[in-house]
Amino acid sequence: MARPYVLGTFGIIVLFAI
Repeated sequence: MARPYVLGTFGIIVLFAI
């Protein structure tokens, strides 16, 4: 399982990507 902060950071990157 990925770390919570990793998921949060990835989520932000995705939001900026779209």
